Amino acid sequence: GMLWVLDGWDELPQQLHSDSIFHQLIEDPAELGLDSSTIVITSRPVASGNLYPSITSRIEILGFTAEEVKEYFTEALKDDRGSVNRLQNILSEHPIVEASCHTPLNAAIVTYLFLSHNH
Repeated sequence: GMLWVLDGWDELPQQLHSDSIFHQLIEDPAELGLDSSTIVITSRPVASGNLYPSITSRIEILGFTAEEVKEYFTEALKDDRGSVNRLQNILSEHPIVEASCHTPLNAAIVTYLFLSHNH
């Protein structure tokens, strides 16, 4: 079989979710002669609800917990407790940015910006 990776299902125009080769691949791969294929679909959870009837397994990546965000900042800022506290104080004033730091890439970007503008 073949491995198909459909990355960014939630970024496809809505019409392609139900009327396209992608839909056929998900709903009935045997019809396309691909019955021994494995299909991996990536999507944001809120946009993947229409896939649930068609999929056999689901994995959700949750990101950092609040404690893991603090651990990440501590390691990235080389155990400089003053900088970690300063960054956390700045983030507490901006709850949307603070919440986005639970995504590892966003935490890395925030740390980079903090280091670029505060040191």
